[in-house]
Amino acid sequence: VIEGRRKPSIETPMHLAVYQARPEVRGIVHAHSVYAAAWAAARQPIPGALEELVQIVGGEVRVARYALPGTRELAERAVEALEGRMAALLANHGVIALGRNLAEALKTCQVVEKAAQALLYAKMLGGWVELSPQDIAAMREFFLHSYGQR
Repeated sequence: VIEGRRKPSIETPMHLAVYQARPEVRGIVHAHSVYAAAWAAARQPIPGALEELVQIVGGEVRVARYALPGTRELAERAVEALEGRMAALLANHGVIALGRNLAEALKTCQVVEKAAQALLYAKMLGGWVELSPQDIAAMREFFLHSYGQR
C-alpha cells in the first residue's frame, strides 16, 4: 500500500513473488475480467492466434495450476506460468498481467481480455490458426524495440 489506510490485497504474496522472479517487471495488474475468467474457469490457455496478443504477451496465455487465493502455492504457480510471458490466467480465478510500468501492465490486461473475447468468437466460427513460433518471436521483438513513437 503506497497511500491510504486500506489493507494490502490478499494476493500480495503473488505480486511480491512475481517482482522477485522478474526484475524487469515494474507493474502488475490482477483482474477478474469476464472473458479471461471464462478461459480461466475452463482451464484453457488463450492461444497465440492474434498479433497484438503475441506482441505484448510473448505467446499464448498459459493457465497457472489451481491453488487457493492468497497462498504461497498460487504465487509459485503464477510465477511458473508467467515464465517468458507477460500474462497468465489463474485457474478458476482470473488473470495476472505484467508490464515495464503500471500503464503497460494495464494495457497487457486489456489486450488479454480482448483476445479472450475475440478467440471465444473465433471458436464459435470453427476455430483459429495459431501464429508460428518464428512470427511470434519477430512480433515480440518488434514490440519491445520498434513499436510506437520513440
